[in-house]
Amino acid sequence: MDVQRMKARELATRGRCVRNADGTWTVFSLNSGNKYRVTLNAGCGNNLAPKHSCTCPHFEIVQGNCKHIRAVIAVLAQDDSDRDLGREPRERIAEGEPIRYPRPTYRQPDWAAYNLGQTTERDHLQRLLADLCSTIPEPPRKSGRGRKSVPIATAIFSAVYKVYVGLSARRGTCDLEECHRRGHIAFPPHFNSVLKTLDDAATTPILYELIRVSALPVKEIETKFGPDGTGFCTNTYTRWLDVKYGHVKQEIKWVKLHASVGLSTNIISAALILEKDTNDGPQLPHLMKETAKGFTVEECCSDKAYTSRENFAAVDALGGQLYSAFKTNTTGSVGGLFEKAYLMFRLNKDEYLKHYHQRSNAESTFSALKRKLGEAVKSKTDTAQRNEVLAKVLAYNLTVLVAVYHELGIAAEFAPAACTLNEEPAHILRFPAS
Repeated sequence: MDVQRMKARELATRGRCVRNADGTWTVFSLNSGNKYRVTLNAGCGNNLAPKHSCTCPHFEIVQGNCKHIRAVIAVLAQDDSDRDLGREPRERIAEGEPIRYPRPTYRQPDWAAYNLGQTTERDHLQRLLADLCSTIPEPPRKSGRGRKSVPIATAIFSAVYKVYVGLSARRGTCDLEECHRRGHIAFPPHFNSVLKTLDDAATTPILYELIRVSALPVKEIETKFGPDGTGFCTNTYTRWLDVKYGHVKQEIKWVKLHASVGLSTNIISAALILEKDTNDGPQLPHLMKETAKGFTVEECCSDKAYTSRENFAAVDALGGQLYSAFKTNTTGSVGGLFEKAYLMFRLNKDEYLKHYHQRSNAESTFSALKRKLGEAVKSKTDTAQRNEVLAKVLAYNLTVLVAVYHELGIAAEFAPAACTLNEEPAHILRFPAS
């Protein structure tokens, strides 16, 4: 929904539109004492009849229906609350009485299941993370003397759990000792080993695969996805000498995450971290291809940054339909699937927007991820910063699985038998008997 339409809805719902005796309308501003006169023409649909008019300065700029005209039309369209009062809307408006409509209500969550999931989240997450890490194949030990390396499952578990807890590696040692007593890791590694795991480039592909596998338990109920990007700030700066002014300037560094989000459960099915200035649009084919490895992609909802002929073709190749927003100067003349989607948008706009607006769940997912696990990373090096963001995504996916378990009764089993990441788990979905 565009800004003008949102403001028009607010003008209508807050009773700012009053009908005058001569049939015109007076619309009062929301933020000032200004008021504007709106004249509606019943024959506006006829090309020979004059169009609606408004005295606001914006009407001359847009050469069409401004927010004040839209607000009056919305008032005339809304009559449910007036029927309860036994009067027609036009009668109430003629009397100068502002119309106030009931506030919208939204479905509330199952609070019992939600509270249980939040209070037991850490215990379930430890088990899920341990099962997930047990599927990682152990690399062969290097020949020669030296200290025995930390098992890869223990190293990845410790690094991800350290990011989930949010403590420093030193202060999180007690938590790892507790995980060892519960049998989730072979032994509590030294805090330097945890930091080295995060700063190891070999950790990155493992985290990518774990993120993909961690989303598979909900593959039976997730068919709609929304790609989007977001940034995580760091505590490091990029500094340069400004030649013009002769002093050093600095800019904080940040890590950009590209992700494909399931629009039903808000789980992240695929992730990708590139340079901070990388455009969002070209990343859609890779994200959806990774998602399609374990999911059936029926719909893909994205913003204008992903609107391109290549992206429509990429989603169609996976058997899905891309619902993406179009720019104001779009004509659809490029042909192909792009033109077909644009014609669908123009001819059946309301139905198209119902699919498109589901992408708002991607924004909600990033908001939940940052509120739960923090919007900043603590690592110093580039490699560690990327791995820390991926660890946040993996930990967030596991919290989603905990919520899904309590709300829908779906429990994840990542390692029901001896299997590795090279082998798809035999039983990825289970309904508990309780």
